[in-house]
Amino acid sequence: MTDIKHDISIAAAPNQVYNAVSTYEGVAGWWTKQCTISPTQGGKCHFAFPAKDGRMEIAADVSALESDRQVSWTITENDKHASWVGTSVNFAIAPDGDGSRLVFSHAGFNGTPKLMTQYDQGWQMFLGSLKSYVETGTGKSPY
Repeated sequence: MTDIKHDISIAAAPNQVYNAVSTYEGVAGWWTKQCTISPTQGGKCHFAFPAKDGRMEIAADVSALESDRQVSWTITENDKHASWVGTSVNFAIAPDGDGSRLVFSHAGFNGTPKLMTQYDQGWQMFLGSLKSYVETGTGKSPY
């Protein structure tokens, strides 16, 4: 099994990072404005992205939600990348000096998907957008 993992420092309090990954306003600021998020454990999320071959749709369940510490989504649908179904996207947040440490993982792939390098590069870009959004108020996502 192959996982994507990233560990980043963010110059902001844990509650700011948590809000960025657990609310519509936050996720719309760094990932995609085309989303719905139910900020409760067991809630449903939907994310959409324009793509060259049509719109990409992702659905997820909120599988873990611990205020200022953790957000996890279990992917239930991805119409462009079936290898995502059943995987988990995890944001673990901890205080780190005057800021926060975010440990991100996208885990549970069955084997190594053919596009794993692109998935990892995509998450690197979006995590940079998340960092920018939390630190400056402006994300860098094209969506």
